[in-house]
Amino acid sequence: MTSSTIATSTEFLNSSGDLPDFLPPADTFDDRARQLIEYHATHPPNRDRTSDPTGYVKSGVYTAMALYASGDIDGGNRMADDLFSNPHSASMFLVMAGMDLYMRYKDVMPEEIHAKARRFITSFDDYTGGTTENHGIMFATGGYLAAQEWPDWERADQVRDQTRSHLYDFVENVSLHGVVEHDSPIYHVFFINSLLSLHDHATDPEMQQRAKVGLELLLTSMAPEWLHGYWPTATLRTVSFTHDPNRLISLTGPVGWLYWGGSDMPVPEDGCAIMSAVSDYRIPEVLRYIGQDRRRPYVHRETHGQRFNRDDKYRKSTYMDRQYALYNQFDGYGDLAWHDQLQRMGVVWVSDAPGATFVVKNPVEGVRGDTRHGQVLLHQRAMIGVYESTMTGFLPDTAAVVEQVEDDGWLFIHGGPMLLAFKSVQGYDWQETIDLYGTPFASFHSDADRNGFVIQTAPVEDFAGESPRQELDAFAEAVKTRTVIDDSRVDQSRPALTFTALSGDVLALEFNRDRSINGEVVDYSTWPLFENPWMTSEAGEWLEMRYGDLMRNYNFQDWTITDTTASAPAS
Repeated sequence: MTSSTIATSTEFLNSSGDLPDFLPPADTFDDRARQLIEYHATHPPNRDRTSDPTGYVKSGVYTAMALYASGDIDGGNRMADDLFSNPHSASMFLVMAGMDLYMRYKDVMPEEIHAKARRFITSFDDYTGGTTENHGIMFATGGYLAAQEWPDWERADQVRDQTRSHLYDFVENVSLHGVVEHDSPIYHVFFINSLLSLHDHATDPEMQQRAKVGLELLLTSMAPEWLHGYWPTATLRTVSFTHDPNRLISLTGPVGWLYWGGSDMPVPEDGCAIMSAVSDYRIPEVLRYIGQDRRRPYVHRETHGQRFNRDDKYRKSTYMDRQYALYNQFDGYGDLAWHDQLQRMGVVWVSDAPGATFVVKNPVEGVRGDTRHGQVLLHQRAMIGVYESTMTGFLPDTAAVVEQVEDDGWLFIHGGPMLLAFKSVQGYDWQETIDLYGTPFASFHSDADRNGFVIQTAPVEDFAGESPRQELDAFAEAVKTRTVIDDSRVDQSRPALTFTALSGDVLALEFNRDRSINGEVVDYSTWPLFENPWMTSEAGEWLEMRYGDLMRNYNFQDWTITDTTASAPAS
């Protein structure tokens, strides 16, 4: 098998071919969970009680979980008492996580904490509201479990009925079209924790089962995009464009690390992953393998979004190689919600150095967000983009870039396991280096009001040489002599660009018009809920996962899950 072989079907991937044996990480979930619990049990919340009281409460509830889990009951009780006595404006975050804390550790809490927890958690007028999708599910989770736990609460029946309907609708929506605030490094963990809490504590078997299906759909949106500790993904909500697990402002990253591993423990931001660490829930074996096996390159596609961009939805695709990934998103043709937090595209690679990320965007403010003025198209190892606006790019000013060469308008980068070529068809000028959460990033800018770019990547083994510079030079020569850019229409009112990649594939994109690959228009209306070599799905109907002999089927009509093996068909 050559490195250019790309898996695009279940049958192709599950054929053994000449792949080496899969070797999972040496450490296990339990090893990583102990490490995370120990860290948070021995460190205070990472927010200051005085200067950031709300953040302190949001973080402190997970510190309390770690204290209880580590056996420090007195420490856990002191923290829980403080949180429920002084919740500040952490409302929905403490309603959900605080209720979970109470359910897990109420047997070792004194009665005065019981009373404070109940008084706070039952104090809200609305348990299905909030200003965002994640707020709504956290309120609903806390309210539902409160109604279950305290049936003598005068509003228990009303809140239970309202929140059950809200939670059922949420899980059904996830099975139909994913999440609006999809794959957010910041907020995805709150969806996960809400459904995990319901799975662990709901006494109604139907609620518990629906929560399990919803939880595993949320984890399914992460597993095929997980890259040895990195989560390269397009998202509607992030404040940062870097996917470095040691620098990323990410509450969700440690959850992925728990389930699928990586190198070192990522920055334990706010401790939200502690709920997964203390829970008895374990992901199914088939999903664990899908998040870890990167022996062969593949393409992953998925759909998200119930509203904001109408029927267009958010159609994501990721090219995953052994040690790097490209990701992008189709997000329609209209205005975008939260465009100030949108991350539409990027390239991520595995590196011992920080900041191994390359992005291009039309930032809303500073480095944040992207606008409706840019559109991109990804096909395997190549990507193109057009902008009816200026364009800015960022790359790490660290050892994550091993070699860097500019030649004939091209920027060539050796990232270690990956080679990258970038060209702005209107040129670019270098700007000041920025500091992003402690990592320096070089930045460049193209000031033309009509713009386009191309990106070509390759695994380093395709151009193996005696030195990184020799490898980069060989790659650069191939890109300059074997690829073709047609930018003759980039200055028109709707900028257009065509690129013939190293593979011979032709990518074509016209702003607010069709996008095509090898002359075939990409029909985003038929985009699957999930599709990759291990998964097939029909939105609102079913999802099938397969890895080797392992099979797991989700039925979204009756919310059943069926596990089979190739040698033991379902009865």
